[in-house]
Amino acid sequence: MAEQTHLLITTTANDDVDDIVNHCKALKAARFDPITVVATDAEQVDALSAKGLQAIPMPEINNKDEFARLFHAVQKVCASEQDKAGVIMVVPAAELERTNPEDLRATRTIFWHEWVDAAVFGRPIFEEADKNNTAFVKVVAGQNRKVMYMSRGAAPYGADVMVADSGIRAYRFQALRQLAETEPSPLERTERISMLRALEANLGVYMNLMTSAA
Repeated sequence: MAEQTHLLITTTANDDVDDIVNHCKALKAARFDPITVVATDAEQVDALSAKGLQAIPMPEINNKDEFARLFHAVQKVCASEQDKAGVIMVVPAAELERTNPEDLRATRTIFWHEWVDAAVFGRPIFEEADKNNTAFVKVVAGQNRKVMYMSRGAAPYGADVMVADSGIRAYRFQALRQLAETEPSPLERTERISMLRALEANLGVYMNLMTSAA
């Protein structure tokens, strides 16, 4: 069982600092702690820090992908063995507005399953146009919520309700390290779906279904 969840919020240059601060206050009220904002640049770090948040810059590592950059940032906030025994949850700031903290709370039980190395958080898709929209990455999981595959096409074929990847993730520290040290495969590059790396590495990925639709 993971001892704690360390929540990382990743930002873009377009994200509003005050909005991030308000969402972080709501998350702390829901007993999410610690929270670190991984900001785009020093200016954003300064603005967030001035509002009382823990903020660090997303490292710029030449020729490295999102897992390498993320793991580099995680190492700054998960230095102790206790931290490394916990779970790292990554939430894009753009997802905070429509994310119920209760959906994120599921992380506290997902990793009770020993087979789980990582988790993706999905939103239900009901509209036919969205099911065929390649901008939505579809997540297909078995009865135990173990992710079998992910695709930009409509999957599973003929399903009344499909699941879209929200971009919210959770990882064990060692799983994130493995992903950071693994080169993307041709399939990952073709599909442009980073979590295919985890599936190809035979990591156990859990799919948590959120309450709000895609």
